[in-house]
Formats: sequence, C-alpha cells, structure tokens
Amino acid sequence: MGPTIFISTGEASGDLHGAKVAAALRRRRPDCRVVGMGGDGMRAAGVEILVDNADLGVVGLWEVLAHGRAIWRAYRTVKSWLIAERPDVVVLIDYPEFHFQVARLARRLGLRVVYYISPQVWAWRRGRVRTLARLIDQMIVVLPFEVEVYRSAGIACALVGHPMLDELESAPDRATVRARWGLTPSQPVIGLFPGSRVAEVRRHLPVMLAAVGRVARKHPGLTVLLGQSTTVSDEEFTPYLKTATVPITVKRGEPTATLVASDAVLVASGTITLQAGLLQVPMVIIYKVAWVTWLIARSLVRVPFVGLPNLIAGEGIVPELLQSAASSESIGAQLSTWLHDPHRLELIRKQLADLRERLGRPGGSVQAADVILHWAEPRDVKGH
Repeated sequence: MGPTIFISTGEASGDLHGAKVAAALRRRRPDCRVVGMGGDGMRAAGVEILVDNADLGVVGLWEVLAHGRAIWRAYRTVKSWLIAERPDVVVLIDYPEFHFQVARLARRLGLRVVYYISPQVWAWRRGRVRTLARLIDQMIVVLPFEVEVYRSAGIACALVGHPMLDELESAPDRATVRARWGLTPSQPVIGLFPGSRVAEVRRHLPVMLAAVGRVARKHPGLTVLLGQSTTVSDEEFTPYLKTATVPITVKRGEPTATLVASDAVLVASGTITLQAGLLQVPMVIIYKVAWVTWLIARSLVRVPFVGLPNLIAGEGIVPELLQSAASSESIGAQLSTWLHDPHRLELIRKQLADLRERLGRPGGSVQAADVILHWAEPRDVKGH
C-alpha cells in the first residue's frame, strides 16, 4: 500500500493546482491514495473529495465572516479525518486563513506538512513567515522572489516551475482562435475577466460593462468577450448582461483562447493576470473589496503592486486601478487610448515577454509532486 496524501484547496485556482499535482502524484506513485478538499478539477484527477470547496472561495475579512458557517463545517470535517486517518503528508495550497489552522492541527498530530503555492505573506503580515516556520516542513513556491523570504526564516523552500507554463505550451495562436470565432484579424476585441468568485463578479462586472460601453461609443466595431469562470453559475451573470449597453459574447471555461483573441483585457487581480502576462496580452488590472477590508489592507500591505506581472517584473508594466480608482471613466479612458494607439499595445507586449523566462521551466506540477513524495516516505527511510 502506497502513501496517503491529503491535499487541501479553498478556491478555483487552488483546485486547478491541486488537480495537476494529484495527477502527477498518481503517475509517479500509482499506489498512493490522494484525499482532499477541492472541486471538480481534483475530483477528475482521481482525488477522493472529502469536502467540496465550492462555497469557500471568498476574499476579505467581511466576506470570510459572512461565510463562516461553511468554513467552520469544512474545518471540522478535515479535522475529524486527519485525526482518524493520519495521512503521510498534508499538502496545503494557498488559502492561508483556513490553512494556517489546518497546519496547526497537523503539527499537533505530528503530521508532516508541505505548503504549495505560497500565501502572500511577502505582501502583508510578514510576521506570519515566522509562524509558518513553526508549522510546516517544506514550502514549495512558484515565484522566484519568494525563495529568499522563506529561506531567510529557516524554512526549507523549493522553487518549481509555475504550473501555468505547462498550459501555455499548448495555447492556440491568435489567428486560429479568431478564425474559429468568426473574428477578423483587424477587429478590435476587449476581453473581460471579472473573477472566479461570486463576490468578485458582483463587484467587478457592473463597472467592467459600463467601461466597455464607453469604449464602444468611440469604437463602433468593438467586440467584447466575457471570460466566465466555471466556478460561477450562469445565473449570476444574467442580470448584468441583460442591462449591458454593448453586445457581450460569453466564453465559459475558455480563458486561454479568450485571452489570445483579445487586443487587451480588463481583469480582476488574481492568477488570470499572470496568464495574460505570459501570453503577452496588455491588461488593465482592477480590484474592489468591501470598504472595511480595503481600509485594513491599506494599512498592512507592504508591496507596491497587486498584479503578479508587475510584482514579478518589479515595475508597473500594466496599470492597476483599485477600489474607487476602478471607475468606468478611468478604465474606459485607458482602453480607448490603447485602441487608438496600437504602438502602445505593442510596447506592453514586449515588456511582458520577459515574464516567461523569470518563471523557470515547465513541468512545475511534476516537480512539486516529487518534493511531496519525498516527505511522504516513511520516517525511518527519510527522516524528519
């Protein structure tokens, strides 16, 4: 009987990473048992889903409090299982507020803990790095600047290739996608990505639609593609689309194709910004949260940018419009400027071209699986 590995994820992007790692684990060790908290991706990868994370993908203090009952139920289920089953290794993927508690529990139980996809402790609450040093055995990161943050705190840290690099190897080209969707090569196209959580869609989509409505008045031939996450139901989008002043073409679950077909995109801050950056798609990054969350974040955040392309580059390659700055007027003005001046778009594409080299080599999920399996070895073989 092979090792038992528990993988815990709290939202859509974590489920994606968890699914890739689970698939790699099962290829490496077909005899291993993988159990987890996740969604459809991990389920399809053969993970025994203990808790479905569909209701757990929330951001911000107020939002977490509002979903407290679902989160507490999930924790109790995970706790009972860990106590009963004692897996060989616990793998935590991002989602820090929940996973710090799971890590504390796992440490009390004497279980080995690997954290994959670092929580953004380098952005705010840096003191939590010292907490992690007490709670985990291994950190696996996918962003190069994270390595020193953890190693300086005495945490074993492995840098693996970003999982997104694997997806981009098979990305379709712009001409192919546009031809398939009936779009001409010269047709102006804007893509919208309001987020993978219901709360994000509700906060971002109205202002996004208002912004492209402004752009369409100056560019009558504009096509607008809506990149709809599979984690948000059609019903959430319907009321907003009914009131849109410009035709919207919905592309559900096709983020890569939607990105490459677009001249520029309007995106909610998150993993999609890195995907757009690696595909060299100019973007305007926005984000809105509850005002209580915003005021707290302003006092705690210690980095100059929120968008991953800007953080990795160390400079503001693409604009970030946050909270009240994310108005339909400011967003529309930026997009209109770009469509009027293709040379600016080309300059941004060239600046984004360096991102891929900074993120290492493809095969990150397999590299992560190898690190996890190292910790899943029996203690008398590997040592603690």
